Parts: sequence; structure tokens; C-alpha cells
Amino acid sequence: MSVLSVFMIYYPIKQKKLLTEFKENEFFETAQSVSASVVMSLKNDDYDGVRLAISRASEKRDFEFIAVVLEEGGKPSLLASYPEMNIDKVLNHTNHEIIYQEAPFSYSEFNGSIIIAFSKEKINTTIKALTQPIYISAFVFLIISIILFYFLANQISRPITKLIKYTNKLKEENYETPKIGRAHV
Repeated sequence: MSVLSVFMIYYPIKQKKLLTEFKENEFFETAQSVSASVVMSLKNDDYDGVRLAISRASEKRDFEFIAVVLEEGGKPSLLASYPEMNIDKVLNHTNHEIIYQEAPFSYSEFNGSIIIAFSKEKINTTIKALTQPIYISAFVFLIISIILFYFLANQISRPITKLIKYTNKLKEENYETPKIGRAHV
């Protein structure tokens, strides 16, 4: 039963933690990669390159949004985002169902960060898809085990039940020789 508890409780929790960490690292690395592309584009005065970096990163579409935010005089401004959105939504990190990753960049007078946000719901959906077969298998295993233990218990207890029955007959002074199993007494 403890093995079943591990599969039913510990395993999904551990999977969720590992998948969340994996996604956080993946998106942080994506943000760093986009940050490097943005710096290279800014060095070459290639503002279309900034949009191209966002576009290439957004091809995966595994996130809620990706944005390039510039700090101008202590005030943030949105340089580019996918999908298109306003700066307030990009900077609003109060939604607890969203995980945010940020990678800063700096070049000359340009300072800012790449912000990538992804949904915890997508992680939960993945975990459900991974654990559902485990739950179904555990349930089937449990039902088969109950059936096998029932038949095994009957096989073990049947001779004992017969022996008790014949012992009670002997106690009542009924000395007929019953057939027990394949041999006669």
C-alpha cells in the first residue's frame, strides 16, 4: 500500500516541482538568448532585429507573452512584445497563476529586460496527462489484487472450513467417515 501511496501522492508532486523548475530554466535561458539578440540588434541599430528576436522566440508559443522592456530615465517602456500588449499588463506580476522570468540587458544608453511569462495551468495539464495513466494502472492493479486475494483466501480457508464442519460432527458423535479432499479417512 505504501508503494501505491508513492505513486498516487509523492510522484505527481515531485513531477510538478521538477517540470516547473525545468520550465523556469528553459524560459530563463530563452530570455537570456533573446536578451543577447536584442543587444546585438541594438549594437547594429537594427530595430527590426529586435522584433525578429521576439518573433523567433515566440514560435514555440509555450508562454503567455514575451516582451522587451526598456528603462528610460527610471520609467519602463515597451519596445516590443508578443502578443501585442500594453506595458501595464507586462509589468503586472500579481497573477499567481503565471510564472515570470526576466533577463536584463544593457548596451550603451539602452537598459532593460526581456520578460517571459508562462502559465502554471499548462504545467498542470502536462502533469495530468502524465499521471492519469499511472492512476488508471494503479486502480486496475488494485482491483486485480483484490480479486486474486479473494480467490486465494477462499482456497486457503476452504479446507479449514471443512475440517471445522467435520470436527463439529464428531463432537455431536456422528462418526461417519467423510470424504476430505481426494482421500478417505
